[in-house]
Amino acid sequence: MVYVTNSDEVDMSNRKYVTWKPATDNDVMAPVKLAHNRAILDLVSRYISANASILDYGAGYCGFLRVAKERGYEVEGINPCRYLAEWAERKLDIKVHDVFGRDFETDKQFDLIVSDQTFEHLENPGEDLRKLHGLLKKGGIAYINVPNFHTYSRLLHGIDCMRDISHYNYFTPKTLSNLCSQAEFRILCVAPTIGTGTLKRMVKSALDRLGVGDCSVLLQKTG
Repeated sequence: MVYVTNSDEVDMSNRKYVTWKPATDNDVMAPVKLAHNRAILDLVSRYISANASILDYGAGYCGFLRVAKERGYEVEGINPCRYLAEWAERKLDIKVHDVFGRDFETDKQFDLIVSDQTFEHLENPGEDLRKLHGLLKKGGIAYINVPNFHTYSRLLHGIDCMRDISHYNYFTPKTLSNLCSQAEFRILCVAPTIGTGTLKRMVKSALDRLGVGDCSVLLQKTG
């Protein structure tokens, strides 16, 4: 893993993110992002039932939860930003708990947990992985996606292009899968291929396996 020094400007672990508000109340979810989330849902839906319960661990503007709700799944999310949690309920009728994942308490367990572009913002990702493990039913599925330290941008332009004041760490597919194994997950797939079209999937799969595409894992809770 690669750890970085964070800045108080956009500290994802303190009140500055909790109280963040955008300049506009508009929906900023781009169609291409929704298409990306539909592709993720196509992947994970093979492992869950039609009435599965889904939790988004770091929901943001609820891109994944929107497409899952459209298909009839029971959905809810976690996001410590009070504005985004309130916005999701007001605009989308989706329940988002305004707490950090490590502080989320519930008696419920979920069939699927998705965390897209969240774990790089966490001070202790191993602790959050164990929390996520406890929130899953036995046999439940998790999909985690984070920036890849082996991205082609860093290889071309150097380490400075990776600096983001809201990021605490960076992963590679190997370090992400190692951390998930330590949290007692069964790894179903490293860098699972998503997307539409045979050629696109083949190209993306090749890039992912070379370490220049996404950094993602598909997991199962076995114990």
